[in-house]
Amino acid sequence: HRPDGRPSEETARQLVLSAFIAGMARYEWVYMTMEGELIPSEVTLVRVPRGEDYTVAGYIRDLREQKEAIAEISRARDLAEQNARAKSEFLASVSHEVRTPVNAILAMTRTVSDLDVDDSIRTVIEQGARSARLLTSAIDSILDFSRIESGEVALDAKPFDVGAVAESIHQMLAGEAEDKGISLHTEIAGDLPERVRGDAVRLEQ
Repeated sequence: HRPDGRPSEETARQLVLSAFIAGMARYEWVYMTMEGELIPSEVTLVRVPRGEDYTVAGYIRDLREQKEAIAEISRARDLAEQNARAKSEFLASVSHEVRTPVNAILAMTRTVSDLDVDDSIRTVIEQGARSARLLTSAIDSILDFSRIESGEVALDAKPFDVGAVAESIHQMLAGEAEDKGISLHTEIAGDLPERVRGDAVRLEQ
């Protein structure tokens, strides 16, 4: 019997009659071998002349490999979606673990910056706060990872001072460069506009 409850023989006769009237019919059918194996197939019926009359000739194509390939693609898609969800959950968990101490650092730097301290110490504090804020923005970018893969991440297009960004990067790297005996210099091209439009945070990253 067919899934709709009708006998297979009745459905087959109707399909053959339909092919005879229309000239051709194509449909999927599931055959069962003597051993009980189900074989999904595509059946093509064509009306052909036979002497002074017409008959219906049929061609059967085995769809087992095609169905298995479709099932494999579906399994691979489901696995990819599962991995994507697991990755997003992992990144969200890690970002939370990192963001908590970073926020504490920012709070402490704000507290210390209100104190009466030497300018050199204040500079170090400001550099630490700037680095912490940059780390926070990097965490936000990590959370965008899944959107990056799907091409859905949009860059900001806001005016910003290129020189200020370059100076910020210089200050963050200067201490480490000095420790390694490297002389670090920053130069801004004279023909570069003072303010440009773009994503300052990602440029600084």
